[in-house]
Amino acid sequence: MKKTITNLFANLYAWIAFLTMSLGLLTAVMFGASLVIGGSAGESVAVLAGNMMSWGIRFAAIAMVVGIVHTYAAKEHSLTLKSESKEVADKEIQNARVEEAM
Repeated sequence: MKKTITNLFANLYAWIAFLTMSLGLLTAVMFGASLVIGGSAGESVAVLAGNMMSWGIRFAAIAMVVGIVHTYAAKEHSLTLKSESKEVADKEIQNARVEEAM
């Protein structure tokens, strides 16, 4: 059950992040087109692109929340108090002690 939920959150995050990136690309193209068009028509396109970008920001915030929930539900976050080099050193010390005991 837990794996199914984490997979659901991972897929949901991926789709929302893809949607956000697509909206960002479309907004950039629309702003570029508004510069080329100019005048009141270009202004209208730029206003529409600005409205789309506000939706993109909302989707990005939703994706961030879904990603955080997935990270902590899967217990796969990389922000820990131990550093990786300390963990490797501890394992090497443990292996050396095991070899000495043999």
